[in-house]
Amino acid sequence: APMQSVVFTINVSGNYQGLKNLISSLQSSARLFEIKSVTFNSLGSSSGGAGSPVQSSLYNFELVIKTNTY
Repeated sequence: APMQSVVFTINVSGNYQGLKNLISSLQSSARLFEIKSVTFNSLGSSSGGAGSPVQSSLYNFELVIKTNTY
């Protein structure tokens, strides 16, 4: 069977570190994933968050990801 591309969207909520962890997991996966786009909007600051405002703020993330099937 010929190789086919599959594009899908993931919607998640979290902080910047969580997004970094997700992208790192995708990069270390046995399957090849190509992140086509990332968009986000702010949900505000988490309570009691330490560190920079970017690290402790919560966001809605939308990732468009491409992979191949055989």
